[in-house]
Amino acid sequence: MRAFLLLALLLPSCGKTVHGKTAAEWMAELADEKRGQPAMDALEGHGPDAMAILVQIVREGPPKARIQAAALLGKLGPVAGERSVPVLAELA
Repeated sequence: MRAFLLLALLLPSCGKTVHGKTAAEWMAELADEKRGQPAMDALEGHGPDAMAILVQIVREGPPKARIQAAALLGKLGPVAGERSVPVLAELA
């Protein structure tokens, strides 16, 4: 857990925030046993606005956070419509 927290602090941020939190902060919450589900719910509530941060988490986060972010991207893709195409293309 210590190694992950250090990684989260050292990760470069994409400069975007959702609900006042950077991707590194969301990664830490998603990877935490107690805060993971509330973090997922909060990100889902932000809909397409959370997509850029979710892409960054899929690229750089620890395995548990990557899995959760990828699942949420799958849920948000249809909701985001055309906005999802360029964001999801970044993962290719």
